[in-house]
Amino acid sequence: MPVDQRRLGPTTFATLLPEIGPGWEIRGWIDQDDVCLVARDDRLVGWTEAARDSLGGWIAFVGFGEPLTYLVDTQDRPIRHPDARTATRSIALALRQDSTRT
Repeated sequence: MPVDQRRLGPTTFATLLPEIGPGWEIRGWIDQDDVCLVARDDRLVGWTEAARDSLGGWIAFVGFGEPLTYLVDTQDRPIRHPDARTATRSIALALRQDSTRT
């Protein structure tokens, strides 16, 4: 789905992530600073959200379908990233790995 800026509302940032690869961006809102959308080539591919429990960190979600897909560790616990940029790198890696499966 293409990103529609009118539906996103005023963004606090649209940070390009050249170290991940061309076309990657993190997008966020003024009124919801604990959720960031992740886009590649202007298409939403996932989001990252600040954990709301005492463990903290940012959780990476891939896609927007059902069931909800998030990145987990070997114990099936959500991977905690130190910030939204690191979580976005994990989303990019997960999508690259998924695209190489046959």
